[in-house]
This record gives sequence, structure tokens and C-alpha cells, in this order.
Amino acid sequence: MRLVAAPSYWYEVGSGIDKQLADDLRPDFPDAATFLVKQQPDADPEGVREAFQKAVSQLKSSQTPGQPQPRGAVVAVDAPPTHWRAEDFHDALMKLLTRVETAPRERQPEMLLGADRLASRLPNVILADKSADWDWSEWRRQLAAIGITYSSASEEPWAYTGRLLERVWSEYGDTDWGERAFLVLMDGTPVWIAERAPTLSAPSFSAD
Repeated sequence: MRLVAAPSYWYEVGSGIDKQLADDLRPDFPDAATFLVKQQPDADPEGVREAFQKAVSQLKSSQTPGQPQPRGAVVAVDAPPTHWRAEDFHDALMKLLTRVETAPRERQPEMLLGADRLASRLPNVILADKSADWDWSEWRRQLAAIGITYSSASEEPWAYTGRLLERVWSEYGDTDWGERAFLVLMDGTPVWIAERAPTLSAPSFSAD
């Protein structure tokens, strides 16, 4: 196998690695698979329809009785918010993590990498669904007990430390997912990569 440097965009939401993880995980973890490939949920057609009807009703009620009806009008519709519920996102992450130990070893690295991807997005999901001041300390304690930690000593309110990614590389370095995790580490994605650079060493790759 010949590995080449992976571009940063490959690790954005819905990119190549997320799509492959989602395809593999979807049979057992459909919610996690959906979260992996979508930044936000699709707009609810029924919600959009109701918002449109409400806007039309408000327009009609604002007209003076006897006033001729306009042949056309531009109606501004406030579409329902489209963001994931933090509770659903957290539950999908927990389900993925709590089943790693009982899964076959060949599935463990992709489950951990999927959890790593979701863990990195959880703070932003909370920010969109709740607020910057919402207390999720209990979630952080719960997640820390199974290997997911966050740091507040950065520009972001809470930044994922990338511990699961390191675990995939260190425990499954002989697998395809372990090799990919190493490439992400070398790309400097986790916030702690600069501190750990002296301790990182490349796995042994076989030539074609």
C-alpha cells in the first residue's frame, strides 16, 4: 500500500473520510452516519410550508379592508432553524463509544475514528442548539471517562483534544484506519499535535 499526504479538506464534514465511515457504520449506527455526512439537517418541508402560510396570513391581515388585492407580492419567510439537537448528537456519540469494546477488533478503529469526528463537532452543535453559556459539564465528565476530553485554553470556548485519534493510531497502526489517523496527526489537526510531535513516529508502510 502506498500512502500519500491527505489534504485538509478531506477531513471536513461530509468529505471523503466521513462518507466512507458513514457507509461502514450506517447499518448499526444510522444516526451517527447521518451526523457524519451532514453539517445540519435538511429543512423540514412541512415547517417551511407552515412558515409561508403564516407570512401570507400576516400580509393579508395588514391590508386595509376594501383595498384591491395585489396580483403578486414578495413574501419573506423565516424558515425553521436547521441545526442538530445537541441531545441527539451526544446520544449518537455515546452509543458509538460504548459499543467499541464489544465490537470485533476489525471494526473498532473505524468506530473510534467516527466518534473522534463527532466529538470534534459536539461543542459547535451545542453552541448552535443551546448557547455559549449552556452548562454541559456533566457531559464532559461523562465523555472524559471514556477517553474524550476538551480544553478551554484556546480561542474557542471548548476545543476537542483529539485523544481518540491518537488512540486509533497507537492501538491500530497496522490497519488502514490507523494509517489514516497517523496522516491526520501529521497534518496537525488536533490542538495538541505540536506538543507531542517529538513522541510521534510513523507506522511502517509496505511498498507496492
